[in-house]
Amino acid sequence: SEIEILKAVNDGKCRACVMHRNFDTLEKSALENRDFKVRSIKIGTTSTAFLVNKQNPVAEISLQDLGKILSMENSSGDYFKQVIFDKAGGANFRQVSDFLGKRNVKIKTAGIRSLPSPESVLRWLDLNKDDVGVVNVNLIADRSDSSASRWLNNLRVLKVQSHTDSSFAYPFQSQIA
Repeated sequence: SEIEILKAVNDGKCRACVMHRNFDTLEKSALENRDFKVRSIKIGTTSTAFLVNKQNPVAEISLQDLGKILSMENSSGDYFKQVIFDKAGGANFRQVSDFLGKRNVKIKTAGIRSLPSPESVLRWLDLNKDDVGVVNVNLIADRSDSSASRWLNNLRVLKVQSHTDSSFAYPFQSQIA
């Protein structure tokens, strides 16, 4: 997870790392104060996918509803009991919390469950129709991959509201473009 990577860098156990984001100002400053040279190179971009069990009637999620679920303001139309992330402190949680934090959403941990891997999130959703899961879209994007196809037979990828207008799109490259 991202926290494990940062700890390894901080403890001097590694001199290079690959993460989905740049170090923030405090992280970079702390490393530079310890004579680390911090450089970053962007090598790609990805998306976060929100999934539900196919028995769940929800087909899309707005940014407002996502914020309400994670701040525990309401249960988003009573369709979701909790949000399931892979790895505590992982990249998907960080990406969602940073995005919502910029919109002044205060996330409460009561409605969040963390599981050890992206695959465990998919297994959980396969058995629990009242939760929404968050995984990296790369896990499910290749429809010719037999494991991705198997998961998509039982799960539904939600359309997500754009942050620039009120349209909804799937998190796949063809929709994002």
